[in-house]
Amino acid sequence: CLGERLMGFSELVSALSHPDREAMTSATTTVTSLPNVSSCRDRRHLWKVDVIETPDMESLKVSRALAHASALQLTADFTRAVDASAIAKEQARAIGAPVQLAQAQALRGSLLAAQDRPDAARKELESAYLTALRVGADEVAAQAAQSLVFVVGHEQSNHSEGLLWGRIAEVTSHRLAKGTVHHMSGLLSNLARVHSERGEYALARDMYRQALAEDIELYGSAHPELTV
Repeated sequence: CLGERLMGFSELVSALSHPDREAMTSATTTVTSLPNVSSCRDRRHLWKVDVIETPDMESLKVSRALAHASALQLTADFTRAVDASAIAKEQARAIGAPVQLAQAQALRGSLLAAQDRPDAARKELESAYLTALRVGADEVAAQAAQSLVFVVGHEQSNHSEGLLWGRIAEVTSHRLAKGTVHHMSGLLSNLARVHSERGEYALARDMYRQALAEDIELYGSAHPELTV
């Protein structure tokens, strides 16, 4: 757990060593978007963590590729991040690592969504959810389902199906430990957006407030991303 956090931090530092203007402007919130280290001290989280069964050199190479793609995502370098996620995906497939394959698919799906490519994003995210479900990788499945609420419900304007993915994401997220509460916050925000587009403004407002409360509970009210 701590090794993955350190790898992600290292890759982000590398990505920020030659940033463009946009990355520099958002550098503070970018760094604070890294996964919370405190979850690595939570036994419930460690019990549920999606374990890589064979942490050999090949799987570490995939982990590094995933961390590199995630760092590029955090610096809004989506074009390079999409390419990096494709490399991680093929590496995971080549060594037969289903958890890492699901992680790469979920990451690639979110990146394609950021590029306004909802059809391609949906395909990757659905593959990520099914791959994760088959191997019991709950955290990856929750991430994929949460992203599908946004892609299907908002970007494709399929509100009913987006809300269905929300129910699926909620069931999966509730199986996760407290250290992964950010899944519920992001899910609530995505659901609120869909409900708002359906004209259900009171429900959307309540969900946004609940999402904010979840973030404050996890990060504290002074967290840079919340103050922004």
